[in-house]
Amino acid sequence: MANKMFDFPQTKGSFQVRGIVNGVEKDSFYIEKQTKTGKEFRMINFGVEYDNKKTIFPTLNGMPRDKVYFSKKDKDTGNTDIKAIAWKDRIKKAPEGYRMIGVLTGLQKIKDENGKVRNDNKTLTEYDACEYISENLQDGDSVLVKGNIEFDSYIKNGDVVRTTKFIPNQVSLCKNDIDFEAEDYQPAHDFTQTIVFVGIDQEREDDKPTGRFIVEAKIVNYNSIESAEFIIRDSKLATLFKKNLKPYNSIQVYGQIDVVNNIEEANEEDSDDCWGETNKMDNKRVTGSSHRELVITGAKPTTIDRDTYSEKAISEAIKKINASKKAEQNFTGKAATTSNTDEDDDDWDSFGDDENDDNPWD
Repeated sequence: MANKMFDFPQTKGSFQVRGIVNGVEKDSFYIEKQTKTGKEFRMINFGVEYDNKKTIFPTLNGMPRDKVYFSKKDKDTGNTDIKAIAWKDRIKKAPEGYRMIGVLTGLQKIKDENGKVRNDNKTLTEYDACEYISENLQDGDSVLVKGNIEFDSYIKNGDVVRTTKFIPNQVSLCKNDIDFEAEDYQPAHDFTQTIVFVGIDQEREDDKPTGRFIVEAKIVNYNSIESAEFIIRDSKLATLFKKNLKPYNSIQVYGQIDVVNNIEEANEEDSDDCWGETNKMDNKRVTGSSHRELVITGAKPTTIDRDTYSEKAISEAIKKINASKKAEQNFTGKAATTSNTDEDDDDWDSFGDDENDDNPWD
């Protein structure tokens, strides 16, 4: 692992999505190949539809490594002991009473000693989990997927392209099959993320406010700093952000991962497929184009950190990152694939100033 280029901590995030699996039959579902340096590489990519025509795509990859780590928590002291095991011994010589630090998988059902049906849970390395998932996951399975959010970026045709990936550390069958039409069905497509707040402003279209708000933030990774954008729909919550946060304060936010589908009117030639007038319910359909939004629905004011991050510290860290990438580019003669440049335990329901204060958006 490369040496860390700055001292302040990472801003971590997590997600969970419960839904119905799709995409298993695609060629991109499971990839196994050798890297340019001759190392084995596996990758899995599948869809989890959490509501009708709304799908999130978790992705996982892994390679063999020197060691695998196991942990055990002492019930009396609360301390956690970590043991390192050689890669080749990860299964046969796993330390007794310890649990592998990896991906929890449960895609097969078994009966326990009491005759109850449960998941046959296995904790595997990312490399092994990719193969296990490829062999056991099926289209139509109802699953719960949990994991970490990864913000990244790369250069394409001279432009910075920003990505958000959902990296699973748990892929498990649900106890019961999901039915979107069931009266008690509640979609689960949630995230929690610590952000370094940069600013908030009204979203506008054609110079007119849409009623939504855009939160600009920085995400601090191990050795990169990424720009990220979040959405707020609740004007009261947006006002709390505006009044109570200053640039480069950090805070834990949470909300929903929303997939927004583009809807188009049916083509006129489609009218040949019916007698009389077209069915108005069929006159709109989802196109192949959609985008994903991280919608903040709440935040924890007790997590606000006004000291750890600053504009100066972030700027200096970005300069170090860019200098390192430039040196790498000069050494290899190839352009860097990523860019980190800065492109010029309560909800906040009762946090902040009185509702009768002046509106900061005026």
